[in-house]
Formats: sequence, C-alpha cells, structure tokens
Amino acid sequence: MAMKRANPEDLDTLAHQAEYAKASGGGEHPNHVENLRNLHSKLVQRRRNLAQDAMHYPIAYMGRGLDIGKLQPVIEAVERAIADEERRAAS
Repeated sequence: MAMKRANPEDLDTLAHQAEYAKASGGGEHPNHVENLRNLHSKLVQRRRNLAQDAMHYPIAYMGRGLDIGKLQPVIEAVERAIADEERRAAS
C-alpha cells in the first residue's frame, strides 16, 4: 500500500495567517500594547507552571527545563515587541 504524499503548501500554517490572525471583535483600532502585554502575561504564567511542574514531578525536571529554554526567547521577543509598540505610539 502506497502512502499518500503531503503537499508542503497544505501544511504551511503561516500561509493561512490571514484567516486565523483576524481580530475577533477588536474594532477598528486594537490596542496592540495591551494585546502584547496580555500575551506576555500568559507566557510568563506558562513558564511558572513549567517550573512548578518540575518541582512536583522531579522526573520531569530536564524536560521542563528544556521547555523553559524554548519559551524564554519568545517571552523576550514579546517584551521587545511591547517596547516597539510603545515607541510607535509615542511618535
């Protein structure tokens, strides 16, 4: 039995970003800084949950450490985005 080959374009979620990244009821002028701050808060909470999980389940500490290592650059990128949006709003 031959396996069906996947078309890479069908798996490219970034190509479909216009569909899933639409503002949902945000109105004409979304508050970009507030949106980024909310995202930042959720990411920090996720990092804290990972650390807490590592303390409750010591067998998982290495995996949680690696997860935090992958998450931290995202948090830092959101912090830079917040600073950029605040700079843009001030000018």
